[in-house]
Amino acid sequence: MRRVGVAGGRCFRLAHEISVTELRFAVPVPDTLDGPLELRLVLPDDPLPITAIGRAIEVAPEEEGQDASRRAIEIVSIDDDTRSRIARYIEQRMNP
Repeated sequence: MRRVGVAGGRCFRLAHEISVTELRFAVPVPDTLDGPLELRLVLPDDPLPITAIGRAIEVAPEEEGQDASRRAIEIVSIDDDTRSRIARYIEQRMNP
């Protein structure tokens, strides 16, 4: 991911969870990545990369004593075909 329209400054994260509306990570998204973000990810067994626009959002702590942190990206712009590919991926993983 990187800020929209900004060369360089990419950040790599392994998605912990995926849905058609957001991605969640084990570690926070850096504060330097504010505003709209260009996302690019690859789903297993899918030869085409997923591209979308999102924004970092705070999520509640998973454990007692943790603080809320920007460990998620809300997908704000994605085409219908790409959304369908994500939905199929999730369906395949939920119902093998």
